[in-house]
Amino acid sequence: MTSHTPWSTGPAQDDGRLAEIRRDRGFTREQVAERMGVPVERVAAIEAGQHNDPETLAGFAEALGGRLHAAIHFEDGEIASLT
Repeated sequence: MTSHTPWSTGPAQDDGRLAEIRRDRGFTREQVAERMGVPVERVAAIEAGQHNDPETLAGFAEALGGRLHAAIHFEDGEIASLT
């Protein structure tokens, strides 16, 4: 089983998943940065997995018009929502 920090999104950040989600939602890095109130470089760092704390990821999700959903995924397939 892969180990992640408690707030990790898993491999999403490692394989460019956050950038893919952003593009799929029709946003540029510049637009997300403006909505988050941060420099474009910060958005690039978030997408690269350099800032994966829950508050930052929640802000990223909100900038895309969504919300971060936390859950615990168990080995037996059960998923327990935390939000």
